[in-house]
Amino acid sequence: MPIKYHIDPDANLITFRLIGDYRLDEARLVWREVFDSKLYRKGMNSLWDMRHGTLRRLTKQGALAVRDATMKADKLRGHYKLAIAVVTEVDYGMARMLTILCDEAEFESQVFRGYDEAVQWLSEPSSPQDP
Repeated sequence: MPIKYHIDPDANLITFRLIGDYRLDEARLVWREVFDSKLYRKGMNSLWDMRHGTLRRLTKQGALAVRDATMKADKLRGHYKLAIAVVTEVDYGMARMLTILCDEAEFESQVFRGYDEAVQWLSEPSSPQDP
């Protein structure tokens, strides 16, 4: 499976590492494993490390399916921060599009062109939620 994950309860962080093309069916299997893990806690931040993966083959229908799956999982997650680290301009644009599609979700999201910046942002306190 080209999506690997690591749950770090001490850092309040789930890191997903994508290798190759993003596939929603694989992401759903990984999310299921994460949510079933004894290490998982509601509100854990997420880092998608896409330095060795890509979203470039994601279609419009695929992007909408990702949004729908993300919004469904969002109900299980509570408020958290989501950082996406990419290296190409195409992936930056695709990731931004996905975060915009999910703008009604409870999580805060940012797309970064570097891994270290993404990790730094996740370590900073969350913005206050809207009342």
